Amino acid sequence: MKNILSIFTTLFIVSIIFVSCKKENITNTSTTKDTTLINDTIRIGDTFRIKDTTRIIDTIQHPITIVGFYVGAIGNNTDYPGFQMDFLFRSNGTVRVYDNDITTPGYFDTTAIPPAEGTYIVSGDTVTTTYSYLNNPSNTFSTISIINTSFTYMEGTWGSGTFNTGGGYFFVYKQY
Repeated sequence: MKNILSIFTTLFIVSIIFVSCKKENITNTSTTKDTTLINDTIRIGDTFRIKDTTRIIDTIQHPITIVGFYVGAIGNNTDYPGFQMDFLFRSNGTVRVYDNDITTPGYFDTTAIPPAEGTYIVSGDTVTTTYSYLNNPSNTFSTISIINTSFTYMEGTWGSGTFNTGGGYFFVYKQY
């Protein structure tokens, strides 16, 4: 009987051990999310400043000269210039002048204005002209003006005969 009791005690202890152990059914469930993390280290600004640093230099030296066609206006006495006046300065020292002697202010084709022919002298920044109308050579006028350093603009006074003042004022811009 001692044997049975010992078997029974052993079985009892083993059964208590089995019963006292907590047993669980573990289900391993894993969830995978379809999420991708991207660390973008590129930063884009929405304003850009681009400087054009290209500089074009004309290597051909162009002489500064009075030679060319000047267009502008002439006025009588103290009136603001409102009538057309054009000069065609030639390289040989001669000048063709188109002075709108029509009573209507404004600009006309030079073929509508009687031309005058004359001479000019440039001394420093001063330009003087003397010219006579081709249709009436006794109708002579003179001008004196100051021209800018690039020879693109001049303004001055005009007068009758050899007097280059007393008639009024004029200004002209170089066209070509």
